[in-house]
Amino acid sequence: MMKPHIEKEYKMMINEELYDYYLNNLPLTTIHQTNHYYLTGSRSHACRIREIDGKYIFTLKVKLIDAKEEYEFEIKENSLNDPRIKELFNQFRLGEPEYIGDLICTRNYHDYKYGQFCLDRCEYLGKIDYEIEFELFDSNIDNKDELDKILQMKDLKYTKSYASKFGRFLEAQSSLKI
Repeated sequence: MMKPHIEKEYKMMINEELYDYYLNNLPLTTIHQTNHYYLTGSRSHACRIREIDGKYIFTLKVKLIDAKEEYEFEIKENSLNDPRIKELFNQFRLGEPEYIGDLICTRNYHDYKYGQFCLDRCEYLGKIDYEIEFELFDSNIDNKDELDKILQMKDLKYTKSYASKFGRFLEAQSSLKI
């Protein structure tokens, strides 16, 4: 059985003005990715196939009380036929995944000592939002000093965002159905 990666990250939503400021004032590398989202049999499990640089990466995130487990591996094509995916879905009793749509993300990032700073612009279901993520390299070391220094450039304090990209996508999707 695959071992999960325990993810530790700090996220906060920002506006377009702050996004542009950090984009123009930090040494960032840009990548473009498409997140193909799927519903599972549980709302506490997020499933996506991420398309980036011609590669497809399957991700299953499992929400726990104080952390998230993340199972991630490359697949050969944009397909749910990889037996590892079925193995994970059987382990968590998630049934058959159902495709629900795409989120297009422009990710700008830079590696620091303790983690990767990410500046994301997300487009989905006619919406655009902006987010800062600081993903720690080691989930056992809780250090966001680099993030705090970046935020201080604009006299900001960290404000936790609870909604994940997948959660925001689901919320926008449900608002379209009303």
